[in-house]
Amino acid sequence: MIETTFKVEPKSRNDLRKTARIIREKLKIKTLFFPIVELLDSLTILDPNFNYAVEEDCEFAPGEHAYWEPVERTMHIRESVYNGAYEGKGRDRMTIAHEFGHYILHTDQYPKMCRSISSSSIRAFESSEWQAKAFAAELLIPADIIDSNCSPEEIAEQCGVSLEAAIFQLKHIK
Repeated sequence: MIETTFKVEPKSRNDLRKTARIIREKLKIKTLFFPIVELLDSLTILDPNFNYAVEEDCEFAPGEHAYWEPVERTMHIRESVYNGAYEGKGRDRMTIAHEFGHYILHTDQYPKMCRSISSSSIRAFESSEWQAKAFAAELLIPADIIDSNCSPEEIAEQCGVSLEAAIFQLKHIK
């Protein structure tokens, strides 16, 4: 599967870390575990233009788990991913956090973006996909409150993420 990304306004990992921190502060979330599924219902109240739809798995292309539709301002989520996130499965929680990242970071940028089939032609900090992935990691595995001496397994457990995500984020904290 070819990853499609878009060129967006540049943001560094520190910019994304700051945005995630501000969101946690505004929502008064001080625990390591971020309630990403519960956030979806809150967003429909906080932003009347935000919507999400849990749809049958067969409605998605193979390998597609969720996507943000900026014109409709709707997050479309595969039913199995939503259920998995609700049950605390790290990969599914990260998927929703990733799409939330697109909502926070790129909703107003989509009309200005230029599409690139090859992610190698866009620098990482200008890639919509890289930004959403890094933002999701910063939101669910907050660098400023995580104990960098913890093992990846401990971080995965405490933050409700996959071991792969914990290892990825730890590389950017140390």
